[in-house]
Amino acid sequence: MPSQAWAYEPDIFQFTYDPNRSFRAWLAVVVGNKWRELNRKRRALEAQVAALRAEVENEESELERVRRGETARRDADLAMVSATARLRRADLDAVKPEPKPTRKPKRAGVRS
Repeated sequence: MPSQAWAYEPDIFQFTYDPNRSFRAWLAVVVGNKWRELNRKRRALEAQVAALRAEVENEESELERVRRGETARRDADLAMVSATARLRRADLDAVKPEPKPTRKPKRAGVRS
């Protein structure tokens, strides 16, 4: 009955050992192949991490531009409201109220 370790047969046993050859040479080939495979996976993961970091940096810079834009837009809106208020105040100050018409005093006994 096979042990539990053999039941999960790892990938290294896809390469068959030839008893007529050196065990050390076989083991060196298996370990070298696994080492190269792990390095390829590591480089691929590092490239993905670098791409994700660049994407995050782009998102952060875009967010900062939006925040600056909102601040600039808010400042521009406030400046526009302030300028409009000043113009309205100037228009109101320029308009002089019309003098109240004065009535001529009625003369006694004169009818119009």
